[in-house]
Amino acid sequence: MLRPEKMARIRIIGSNGKRHDVVSILHDLGIMQLENISDDVRSVLSPSRNPEDFYRTSQYLQKARGYEQQLIPCPVSERKYFSSVEEVFAEFESLGIEQKLETLKREEEELLQDRKDAERKLWISRLLEPIDADLSIYTSLQIRSFIAVGRPEDSFSGQVRTSLGGTCVDLDDTHRLVSIPKEESENLARLAESHELILEVIPEISGMPEPYARTLEKRLSEINTYLNDIQSQLESLSRKYYARVVQIREQLEIEAKKFEAVEKFGSTQDSFAMEGWIPLRLLDSVKKAVEKASDGRSIVSVVETKENPPTMLFNPRKVRLFEFFIRFYSLPQESEFDPTMIFAFVFPIFFGLMVGDYGYGLVIFFTSVWILRKLKPGARNHVPKRIKKFITTIMSRSSLEILARALIPSSLSAIVFGLIFNNFFGFQFLPYTIVNVQASLPKLLLLSGYIGLFMVSFGLVLGVINEASHGHIKGAIGKVGWLLLAIGAAVFGLNLIHHTTASPTQDIAIGMIIAGLVSILVTEGGNGAVEIPSIISHILSYTRIVGILMASVILAYMVDLSFTSGGPHTVTGLIVGIIILFIGQTFNLVIAVFEPGIQGARLLYVEFFSKFYKGNGRPFKPFMTRRKFTVRQHDAESFNRE
Repeated sequence: MLRPEKMARIRIIGSNGKRHDVVSILHDLGIMQLENISDDVRSVLSPSRNPEDFYRTSQYLQKARGYEQQLIPCPVSERKYFSSVEEVFAEFESLGIEQKLETLKREEEELLQDRKDAERKLWISRLLEPIDADLSIYTSLQIRSFIAVGRPEDSFSGQVRTSLGGTCVDLDDTHRLVSIPKEESENLARLAESHELILEVIPEISGMPEPYARTLEKRLSEINTYLNDIQSQLESLSRKYYARVVQIREQLEIEAKKFEAVEKFGSTQDSFAMEGWIPLRLLDSVKKAVEKASDGRSIVSVVETKENPPTMLFNPRKVRLFEFFIRFYSLPQESEFDPTMIFAFVFPIFFGLMVGDYGYGLVIFFTSVWILRKLKPGARNHVPKRIKKFITTIMSRSSLEILARALIPSSLSAIVFGLIFNNFFGFQFLPYTIVNVQASLPKLLLLSGYIGLFMVSFGLVLGVINEASHGHIKGAIGKVGWLLLAIGAAVFGLNLIHHTTASPTQDIAIGMIIAGLVSILVTEGGNGAVEIPSIISHILSYTRIVGILMASVILAYMVDLSFTSGGPHTVTGLIVGIIILFIGQTFNLVIAVFEPGIQGARLLYVEFFSKFYKGNGRPFKPFMTRRKFTVRQHDAESFNRE
């Protein structure tokens, strides 16, 4: 659990007749990252070519996607099983809805265009009703008329008359009728642009405005009736075919993905070769699955390589959400420690200690639970659109869910420490106080120093183990030197605080400091010498835990004091006090979420990870598809992944 999965690069050589079956079982198992075949194998093999089925799959997939876009989404109650690509083709060909969909969509597009045209003419005729003149006068061989939309300056009308030889009539505050000689159309466009106006061309129409408008309204009613009928036919088709279409589309996408994977293979006339990474512990299971799929006509072997494998993290289910924070920083390489478990344990403690208030902890807890419920599919969401849009611009839906889940254990930690400190939004309601934050400040600072010493030392111990496991003896000795320096400097500093400058422990501390400095200078030289002051700063950096705690406690106390001292005496004072209390506590609560979160992660990323962690691992990307409407073609349920 403290290391990523041990990976193995494997090579599969098998019969071309069973190639698709092997690719299918590997896809359904979802535990292999495909790679291009090695150069030594590629030199004796030809690139694999896809069969005719690949082009047929691509063609059908494009059509299926088109059908899905044209149909109205409907609930899909069950998943479909396809035994082969031929069955998918047969299912697609049996649909027989292409002509019907094309006809309905073409009619719908024509009607929508007619409706748009009729609505525009109706708008124009209603605007021109006050003039009560035949609409044909506005457009002729010599005259072109427009509706100018906007709030033009008075000079606009004058320029139309004097410069363009036209007329300009106010229809209302934002619309003007403009008629000009046809050859002046371009000049009018430039004039309108300079006045920030939009021009709407009056088309060739005839008749008095009011009767013409009634005719258009009747036509719009007919168009809407036809559109409703088309919509009903589409709904009927969708209820009958939508589930089948999305099932076929998903399986065709999977089949296309399988065919595309073949481009990484090598082949001869009768056989193929493929390579990729799998977890080493699953090697025997993969061999059995491939052998079964190929009827024994395949060989699976491990490829010796110096290439860095992809990183596949392997953590308990409840800890996996914290992998997000590790990936955000940098994935470990396969040969490194995976710090996810440590982060999952330490981060909530740091967060809770920095918040130190069970009132804030309860609010954070219930808010996180509420967010998770609102993120469930089909949940009612009453969050204002502006707030929702602001949140989604900061983080994605999945990131918000991960953050909410991570804040639940962190808020529980805040509740526990809040009960210890007897803080509820800064008030002390409990009859006991185990630790008074303000009175115990020196002891808390000392405790944070011990926490810093432990975390830095623990990181260095992991660094020693990491270096030694790779045979880097020089690097391991350097880490031991940093460990001796850190512990020796801490003991030396504590003795100075307690005024015990002459004692055996002080002599031991000085010896550890000297031994550490020598080890660092010998193994790391000048670069190590430059970094020596940083080891003390990293330990002392953990005192920020108490600093943030004190800031939160004092701010809450000042807000509460403003309320209790001024609120109860008068009605006005009570109202002002409540406002101050609400705004102040809300502000402090926001700080109590962001500051401990940021600083807690920083203490782990910078002061702890830097002692043993290099990162820069590349993520493991298994060859697979997450199915939503179909089921796997091969029996992968019994495959042992754990």
